Amino acid sequence: MNQSLRQLQFIEQRPGIDSVNVLTGDVWSRLWANAMLLHKAQYFSRDTFEGRRATPLRGRYDLVGRVCRFERHPAITAGVSPRPFFTLMDTRAANFFARAGRGRLE
Repeated sequence: MNQSLRQLQFIEQRPGIDSVNVLTGDVWSRLWANAMLLHKAQYFSRDTFEGRRATPLRGRYDLVGRVCRFERHPAITAGVSPRPFFTLMDTRAANFFARAGRGRLE
């Protein structure tokens, strides 16, 4: 199991994390997050491939990131900067002030 799926499994097992705004950028990451977090309330900013409708983002946490990450290869000049696969942000935290979405801050 790759690191990003282990992160999702860890989130699924945490009882204190009860609701998640799934704000992953690509289809595959949304599919995996949806499948791995079935016991959590999930909210989406746009309609999804798996039949979930866009909803108000009422989750206590924002999930951002991707399942797939491409590592820099010596033969390739462009690469992805190293960062965690997924980041879970508490929307109630003092330093959480805005969420980017659909060209505006929410």
